[in-house]
Amino acid sequence: MQDKRITSDDVARLAGVSRSAVSRTFTPGASVSESTRNSVIAAARKLGYRPNALARSLTGQQSGLVAVVMAEFANPYESQVFYALTQALQKLDKVSMLVTPDESGDINNSLQLVGAYQVDSAIIAAGSLSLQATQICLTMGIPSVLMGRDDPFGKICSVQTDNRMAGRLAAEHLVNSGAQRPAYIGGRPDGQASQERKQGFLDSLRDQGVEPLGHCDNPDYSYQSGYQSALELLQRRPEIDSLFCACDALAFGAMDAIRQQLGRKTPQDIQFVGADNVPMAEWPGYQLTTISQPVELLAQAVMENLEIILTQGQAMARSRRVAPWLVSRATTRNS
Repeated sequence: MQDKRITSDDVARLAGVSRSAVSRTFTPGASVSESTRNSVIAAARKLGYRPNALARSLTGQQSGLVAVVMAEFANPYESQVFYALTQALQKLDKVSMLVTPDESGDINNSLQLVGAYQVDSAIIAAGSLSLQATQICLTMGIPSVLMGRDDPFGKICSVQTDNRMAGRLAAEHLVNSGAQRPAYIGGRPDGQASQERKQGFLDSLRDQGVEPLGHCDNPDYSYQSGYQSALELLQRRPEIDSLFCACDALAFGAMDAIRQQLGRKTPQDIQFVGADNVPMAEWPGYQLTTISQPVELLAQAVMENLEIILTQGQAMARSRRVAPWLVSRATTRNS
């Protein structure tokens, strides 16, 4: 086992060069002769040396760190997003630093770490997170991209799914599957994605001559909220024959509630459409019809905008919406 951490001084001694020569070798674009570069790289490989990214950031160079700001992981989709962003960043030789709110839901203290670690940029991947995070990043001068919601002030570009289209797809599929008395189970009332999905869903239903029987918001996007909401909606309106849920986790809870507490069958009694297409959606116990979000495409669009921001400035990046699609499974009759 190695007794101590290998430093640039060790590499310099073995290569027979100065420490500054080692630093220049590992700095993109720095001036260093070919022979010196070869000697340093050979010594570094022999010793197992890796440049210290945080140390480089203290000298004004890029650290390679990108803050990924997320609000919660109650919804399995958030884990998919974080994984996709992490994989996309790794392909660019960058490292993600997860930043989440504290127990009170305040993001301010957590975001102070972003400045302390000299991150190159930030991805605010939290559709339900308050816009406070956006303002803090702007104040600290951190190049940022929003994922999952718009910046109403137009200062930060965003990348997100076309959520109104998601709602329309759900409504069209349910009506085509024979639904006549649909309702909607949403997430947070300040969550842009949930509200846009609801609006697209309700507008499409009315365009098709179908009147929705109700809708409800929740404090989060969890299984438990879906379970409770389904019971409350069906207690008020037992004639509901279909539910569109703002995310798959809500749908899983709602499905289990109507089966366990009300003894109803899916899709015979109540049809379900979720949103996100998380891996659990295709499990035998659910086989959930859902609206799929193109997570990898969204992550790639975020990377492209980050590159534009870092090379051309925040004002040059453009917001993008990516089209979702329907994945038909066993919780709707037209599958």
